[in-house]
Amino acid sequence: MWSGGRGCTGDLRSMDPDGIVRIHGRSRDVIIRGGENIYPREVEEVLSSHPSIAEAAVIGNPDER
Repeated sequence: MWSGGRGCTGDLRSMDPDGIVRIHGRSRDVIIRGGENIYPREVEEVLSSHPSIAEAAVIGNPDER
């Protein structure tokens, strides 16, 4: 679902002619799942603090529920 460079997850992204998707940022800073607010930045910080992880990006995926 693309609309003006945004997917339904709230991520700002673009797709090049080869089909490669690049994420540029977020239009909102919260993912709501089952009534809970999930803040991607907080999850990324926890993941990035692990010595085996160089970079982390949390991306919401739409779900039928």
